[in-house]
Amino acid sequence: MANRRRSNFVATRFSNEEMNIFTEKMQQAGIKSKDTYLRKMALNGYIVRFDTTEARELVRLIANISSNVNQIAKRANESRSVYASDVQDLHMQVHNLKTEAIEAVKIYRKAQRFLNQ
Repeated sequence: MANRRRSNFVATRFSNEEMNIFTEKMQQAGIKSKDTYLRKMALNGYIVRFDTTEARELVRLIANISSNVNQIAKRANESRSVYASDVQDLHMQVHNLKTEAIEAVKIYRKAQRFLNQ
């Protein structure tokens, strides 16, 4: 045992569901040894973390627009009139939302291309 090339040992536990997923991924990779698969994934695999800042900004903008639409609808129901400035403001918010959505889609597509290499 002292002559082994790999002298460090790492162990982990899986639930039954996790083990099924592990086995399936191992088979998809065409690797028969659990040790080899784990070593390859640990040394050569990668973890993808997404920055959700853009998505959170989209949610915030949607909430703002929703609130403004409700306020305009309430005012229209009460006074039967809507101010042009309210409509302009709403239009600007929708434009900002569209811009943010386009940026988010660009980031998503870039990540998708990276992951599918």
